[in-house]
Amino acid sequence: MRTAYFVIGPESSGTRLMTKIFRSAGVADPLFGLRRIYNSILVEIIKDRLPKNGDIVIWRSMPHERDESRWEPLSLSRDGLKDLGFNVRYIITIRELYSHTRSMVSRNHCSMDDPREAAKAEYRKIFSDIAENDFIVVSTSLLMVKPERALTSLSEWSGLNLNIPSIRQFIRDEDGKWFKP
Repeated sequence: MRTAYFVIGPESSGTRLMTKIFRSAGVADPLFGLRRIYNSILVEIIKDRLPKNGDIVIWRSMPHERDESRWEPLSLSRDGLKDLGFNVRYIITIRELYSHTRSMVSRNHCSMDDPREAAKAEYRKIFSDIAENDFIVVSTSLLMVKPERALTSLSEWSGLNLNIPSIRQFIRDEDGKWFKP
């Protein structure tokens, strides 16, 4: 059975970095170059862009918009991917909260008065949606400072060789800039 690696996390938590790691390991990304694809239409779009063989990686940033009514259940895309013959495995990206919230504000993903509460709400939504599914939590902050350690764990879980120089070379410490005096 083919696997759909579903990378999910709040905005600014490292979902793009994690997806790039999987793409660099040769996993197809049928949504590459597309933005703002909601769960309700994700599977229909993937059908037209699906490779004939192999695993795929998909990423979603939650909430995708600040309006909570747009937080569609992940089951909409999960069930459709299962119908296409995929085993869906989730990778939840978690970033050190201080850097994460600073990044959210600087990228206008959140207003300055509620970044911590926004991140907490987004994680609550993610975990409630996937609690019964196969998932791993990856600290992108650890990945940035100890890539070998994080990539070894992720490789073991996924069954893919992700701990290779061509992947490690583009990982850099994006959290450090938030701690400069």
